[in-house]
Amino acid sequence: MDFKITKDDKHAEKQVNAEIYFERGSRYLSLKKYKDAIENFQKALEIDKDDYETKFNLAVAYFHSGKYDMAISVFEELEREGREDQDLFFNVGSIYLEKGDYTKAIEYLKKAVERDNLYLEGYVNLGNAYFYLKEYDEAIKNYDRSIELNPQNSDYFVNRALAYMAKGDSATAVADLEKALSLDPTNNKAKLNLQKIESES
Repeated sequence: MDFKITKDDKHAEKQVNAEIYFERGSRYLSLKKYKDAIENFQKALEIDKDDYETKFNLAVAYFHSGKYDMAISVFEELEREGREDQDLFFNVGSIYLEKGDYTKAIEYLKKAVERDNLYLEGYVNLGNAYFYLKEYDEAIKNYDRSIELNPQNSDYFVNRALAYMAKGDSATAVADLEKALSLDPTNNKAKLNLQKIESES
């Protein structure tokens, strides 16, 4: 007996194919095979051009493969569609940070932490963006918040110490660097900056 395929069946088949490409793309993304990930996400979007997760992951793959402008283009398309969430804003902000556009980075990273005030990575990158702009007080505020959220990460104390060093506050910087080393005695960045302060005093 022959069966005719209805429009609904064809649509369902297409959706299954789109999901297969999406899953493949996601697997390649987790394996850091970005070119393969991009190809599979693009194939999925040829079938289902409106899928949010596929677009989002495509943008992430573009970002990790150094195609910053293409990543921003996809993320901004999602933003125009009203798909605003903290991960989207964080990713766009992080791309601008990588590109050296710190003002733009701050604009997006602020949106991320406004939507989720527990967004640890958002505060870290926001602090970094302010640091690169030499706005050290704002950098310290955001590093403070990252330390509040995770007081066991030695790198966050090093970040804040560098901002205090840039402000000329060596005493506070030393306290932060010593705290970093108490959390992680192998933190070379903390050791080197502590030696630098000691050699200059």
